[in-house]
Amino acid sequence: MPSYRKRSDGTLLLGEVEVRCLYPDRKFDIPLKDSVANELGFDRIIPTEKPSYESSTHKVVRDGEEEIDSLWYTKWKVEPLTTEEKTSYDERAAALEKSIRNDKLKDTDWTQVLDSPFTDSKKEEWKTYRQALRDLPTASGWPLTHSWPTEPSA
Repeated sequence: MPSYRKRSDGTLLLGEVEVRCLYPDRKFDIPLKDSVANELGFDRIIPTEKPSYESSTHKVVRDGEEEIDSLWYTKWKVEPLTTEEKTSYDERAAALEKSIRNDKLKDTDWTQVLDSPFTDSKKEEWKTYRQALRDLPTASGWPLTHSWPTEPSA
């Protein structure tokens, strides 16, 4: 959805709905044609691609608009996450990784039952693997850059 800026004072309007609200008695095509926006004193702001960034440490925020060759474009900047945002990101990442780990444990429960088809040595391999899964939350790099243990062969 395009956004618009009011040419007279640079006020940013988030979309066509706001333009329509300023002119309730006028009918508009959807989407609002550039010629109509121009007639009403608005410039369409052309969306631009957000820059790439590392989501575990940074965020992208809108940084206004810029005019290039008489056209207006969105501007973006990359900022570090605040301490609170970083904590929240890490907590969500840890919850996701724990969920994956718990699924892996659940999916291998059968390897430890008395009537599993494995030899004692193979059961021990699975037991070691499962313990490594349980130890992951204390591993270096948890929850963002840890390595998953290798599942034993069946």
